Amino acid sequence: MLSIVLSNNKTNNITNATQDVYTNYTATGDFAFVVCPEGCYPQSNSDSFRCVCPVDQPKSDSGLKQSCNPQVEACNGYVKIIEVDAGFAYEPSAGLWYVIAMFVVMGYASYAPGTWTTADSLHTAWVYNFGIMTATWGITLLLWTQKVLFQSEGGIMHRLFVFWVNFSAIDLYLFYWLIDLIIFRATLSYAGSDKQEWWFKFAGLFAIQIFASYVQIVYRGSINFDYDIL
Repeated sequence: MLSIVLSNNKTNNITNATQDVYTNYTATGDFAFVVCPEGCYPQSNSDSFRCVCPVDQPKSDSGLKQSCNPQVEACNGYVKIIEVDAGFAYEPSAGLWYVIAMFVVMGYASYAPGTWTTADSLHTAWVYNFGIMTATWGITLLLWTQKVLFQSEGGIMHRLFVFWVNFSAIDLYLFYWLIDLIIFRATLSYAGSDKQEWWFKFAGLFAIQIFASYVQIVYRGSINFDYDIL
């Protein structure tokens, strides 16, 4: 499911642990429908899942929770409740894999066209591929760079980066396969002597799309979680 994250309020789900934030929720147990980050507690009820994570807030006696099971809940201080999808599994290396994918996708999109021309349908198709990848992965890379440079953890650049990560999932649902059809048809009709080289480039593009799709499917939820927890 394609989801867009663009929220300014970073504190609306911080809750005092004395409040009964566990009503109708139980630990997911060993069969774990969700896997939360270390230190967070997976919880579920009949139709929703969430991670309950301790956060740094001033502690006092009012923050103590009586009859507490430390295996499944935070027993003092404050917690932040993050709603997650069924099957969510937090990946601490998600950011690294997204960086690798951004550089690989944009590097190949820049290299593959060779001569930047629209003189024939094949070169035009590869220019289209570059344009589409720039509008998704390229902008994501730019926003990630700005997030790092401005140390914008939880700030505007981080928010825009997460927004574009989610927006770029449109590649997975539409653009990868659309551009593949365009390039495939253009390569079939290409009459140049280097036609085999273009087939190899197309195969390389397909392999990178599979890798990029894997990154988007497996790690996008963790990118969203890292923003929501701040």
